[in-house]
Amino acid sequence: MVSKVLNRVKNSPFLKYNLIFFTANILVGLVNYFYNFTVARLLGPSEFGIIASLLSLVYILMIPAQVIMTIAVKFTSQFRAQEKSAQISALLSKFSLYLFVFGLVSFLIFSLASPVVASFLNIPSPLLVILLGLSLLVAFLSPLNRGVLQGMQRFVGLSLNMGLEVITKLFLAIILILLGLKTAGAILAISLAAMVGYVQSFYPLRDFLKKSSLEIPFRSIVAYSPTVLLAFLGITLLQNTDVLLVKHFFPPAQAGLYAAVSLMGKIILFVTLPVAGVMFPIVAERHEKNEKHHHLVNFSFLVGLGLAGIILLGYVLFPKLAISILFGKKYLGGSSYLIWLGLVGTLHSLCFILINYFLSVRNATFLPVLLAVATIEALLIYFFHFNIYQVITVVILSLSLLLIFLLILYLQTITRTTKQPAARESLGG
Repeated sequence: MVSKVLNRVKNSPFLKYNLIFFTANILVGLVNYFYNFTVARLLGPSEFGIIASLLSLVYILMIPAQVIMTIAVKFTSQFRAQEKSAQISALLSKFSLYLFVFGLVSFLIFSLASPVVASFLNIPSPLLVILLGLSLLVAFLSPLNRGVLQGMQRFVGLSLNMGLEVITKLFLAIILILLGLKTAGAILAISLAAMVGYVQSFYPLRDFLKKSSLEIPFRSIVAYSPTVLLAFLGITLLQNTDVLLVKHFFPPAQAGLYAAVSLMGKIILFVTLPVAGVMFPIVAERHEKNEKHHHLVNFSFLVGLGLAGIILLGYVLFPKLAISILFGKKYLGGSSYLIWLGLVGTLHSLCFILINYFLSVRNATFLPVLLAVATIEALLIYFFHFNIYQVITVVILSLSLLLIFLLILYLQTITRTTKQPAARESLGG
């Protein structure tokens, strides 16, 4: 029985890559969360609230980085299906220079805006904002390299690169905090680790580092970019707006508790990210070749649901124990939020898998509802934040509405494909 399962995994690229990338992402996620848990324990709720709010802001500002990675995955998968390796070299060489300039400009703008950001988020010093802004120097370069690795389905190299960055971040944070830099040390560790990760990412791409005079399909990339940009704008706003507005409207200690428990809810999302990460390039390649792929999406959705359900059940049964283990007793005041924020993480995970499917086949029909839900959620929290439970209710209702719509749209897509097997979803060229 065991040998049959192992043979099936070995002979199925989809299952094999899922296992490799899932295992690696679990380890990377554990180290990444260990960073958050360690920093939270060393600094306490108020100072950890500063880090969490800054990270939520940066996640929003780094939407272009997610767009870059998704574009790199999509077009690398396309070039791989067409056996055009020289096009991949051209993609790397031509975009790296542009993205370096973009990152430098972003850092300068972020630094100039640091007093305003610090004031809005009730952060004591603009220097903390600037230190995190250093990560923007490579924030748009790393996703390009990692997107090519993912598109080439080099999941081992991608996993090792991600692992190096989070391990570096953890150890630097511990060292810098113990040296007395406290919050500044935890933030500086993020920026330095990002630079280390970027430098190392060239090694698994060494066979694509030669210069290429080939042109890349700019028109197709430009046509695809707005969809990806708007999709990740909606996703990122849904994932981070609540943390930012809670930090703005609620006392520091309460905002810190919410940020910590919200992070535990996001564990569910991070655990299921590898499922979407493996699905995207394989479905994109099969779609490019007009091959069947819906069964892979169905499998990914069910795996995501199963993983989310296991973690959520643990939160339901042992909320105080989970918080005590991960954050310590100082954060037990947020234990009553855990079940509901775990549900939030589950809804995020399922929505993310379906959105990645639509992006992989260039189907943009989900965008209007995604952006509408993200906007409505932000507005409702802004005007209705009497207590934390009111905020959580808004988030759960918003995500539930989005998931129902995505499921209906996906089922309609399957029906159309069944009736017209040769039909392909389209997006502006």
